[in-house]
Amino acid sequence: AVVTKFYPIRITNISFQLTNKQVEYKVEAVPVPYNINRGTFRATIPYNYELVGNSLKDIFVGKAPTPANTSSTTGTATTTQPVTIPNAPSNASNAPSGTTNNVFTGLCEALNNHQQQLVAQGTYEVADTYTIEFASSDLANATVKKPGNTDYSATPMQQSSTEAGKLNPDTNSVESQGRTVPVLAGKQIVQFLEEQIRASSYISNQLTYTTSEVTGQQVASKSSSQQPTVWYKINFVAAPGKYDNKRRDFAYNIKYIISPFAVTTMQSEYAPDGKFRGVHKSYNYWFTGQNTQVLNYSQNINSLYAVVMSGKQAFNAQKVTGRDQVARTYMATSGQSSQGANKQANEPGANLADYLYSFADLATIQLKIVGDPAWLQQGEAAGVVTKNINLNPFNNDGTINF
Repeated sequence: AVVTKFYPIRITNISFQLTNKQVEYKVEAVPVPYNINRGTFRATIPYNYELVGNSLKDIFVGKAPTPANTSSTTGTATTTQPVTIPNAPSNASNAPSGTTNNVFTGLCEALNNHQQQLVAQGTYEVADTYTIEFASSDLANATVKKPGNTDYSATPMQQSSTEAGKLNPDTNSVESQGRTVPVLAGKQIVQFLEEQIRASSYISNQLTYTTSEVTGQQVASKSSSQQPTVWYKINFVAAPGKYDNKRRDFAYNIKYIISPFAVTTMQSEYAPDGKFRGVHKSYNYWFTGQNTQVLNYSQNINSLYAVVMSGKQAFNAQKVTGRDQVARTYMATSGQSSQGANKQANEPGANLADYLYSFADLATIQLKIVGDPAWLQQGEAAGVVTKNINLNPFNNDGTINF
């Protein structure tokens, strides 16, 4: 079959030089979503924000206010119902707990408001739009507050939209399940998403050990299912909108899709190992007499590779399997950021990320094969993104589902 594929790209660099009386051009380009959703201009958080919410969906997307109905309106005149003001609570822990009267400010809400302000003040003609979607309710509803934390310093403040609400102490409820999450200007959107996801209950519910934000002690997790660890993947979609004459570029509808992602291996003291699910495609080589595809094969072993142990808990010895036995070394913290919580409570998630995102590997393989179109995948490079990542060996267009 003949399959036509498209790979939309954005040129990032053009250079040329004179060599032997000829002109050589070097053109570099990247897929559109990687350039837009991870680039400097549109994927950098422009201001310091203070995001508020209970769940990842609240922090990333935002939630509209649902104030108590304390006013009645007739025509253009508004009358406020009388309010009885009782005694104020003695301290924060004695204040009523509520979940409906707070305005939750999410990252998308803040970014879209900023874009609208740029249009209103005449800097842009057309605003970019930001959207974050979740493929799983487990991700969307994952909580951002650490269990057992009674510190009210990061508790969301009361947001009243009516005068009655501002005057009535009964409405000054403590959002006991919420958290205020600060984000600094200049941070990449993807970096912020990553840090918040791995610090949420989506990851902590899978851990064998968690770290208390109050005491700093590590305790065995009661919620861990001991199933193979499921990580996450952030897919990118960038669709051009109307042309903006002032910035001489198209406005873009920028979307991030967060999906569960099953990992094959997980070398960490904090989480169960992954699961090997078989192979998609085999290339016969050594001692088979069937090699028709492999042109070259080389493998390097890094004898200095080690997995970071960052916990204070006396962990069990490494399970003996028929696979690699990785050396371990203790360090106070992992190579990934664990900021955003006290007493290194985010260190378990950072430890998992440190293993997955390590720039060095125990073994590195280089395989050169006869050209195989199955590896020429479009995927999110061409805007073909599905929320639900499946484990089928091949995609609909015949490419390998790597």
